[in-house]
Amino acid sequence: MKRFMLLLDLKRRCLVSFDSGLALKTINQGLPVVPFWSDRIHQRLRENLSSFGQQMS
Repeated sequence: MKRFMLLLDLKRRCLVSFDSGLALKTINQGLPVVPFWSDRIHQRLRENLSSFGQQMS
């Protein structure tokens, strides 16, 4: 399972591989961290598209 995190501040936004140390450091600086799992997003998208296709038929 590939894990990523979005690091957000006023000047930039970046997508990086999840690193718990970096996440804690960023949070301690008062900046948001958004973790996510790309395979879970892909699975939900596939389920939603399949469901949408069934509704259209």
